[in-house]
Amino acid sequence: MTSDQREILEQLEHGFVWEWHQDPQQDKMLRYLMDQEICHAREDIRPGWLELTEAGKSLLQEFRQNETIQLRQQSEKEAAEAKRLEERKEDRAAEERRYKGQNWTTILAAILGSAVTLLIEHLLIPLLLK
Repeated sequence: MTSDQREILEQLEHGFVWEWHQDPQQDKMLRYLMDQEICHAREDIRPGWLELTEAGKSLLQEFRQNETIQLRQQSEKEAAEAKRLEERKEDRAAEERRYKGQNWTTILAAILGSAVTLLIEHLLIPLLLK
């Protein structure tokens, strides 16, 4: 259902007076709705008065229920997507922390390796050469 059709159904839900032959496109849509027995003329209320039939009210109610279901599903889908993105963000942060930890370990190992090398070169080799 298009937004124009929904708008007309919502107007027809409350009823309104329609001036025929002013808007051919709207006239055509209203005639179609009347042919489908979704709305009907109520000349007894007022000339040009149109309103929804019981079938039209059921159709509009069904449309609203479907729309509510779709909005709920969309909301659930968006919540799941947000959760997935948050989990990815947390995973990246954990990876970054592990990477930084590995870097510190590597740096510390390099420093200790250099210190041991210097110790061997400057202290132990001269002692062994004496």
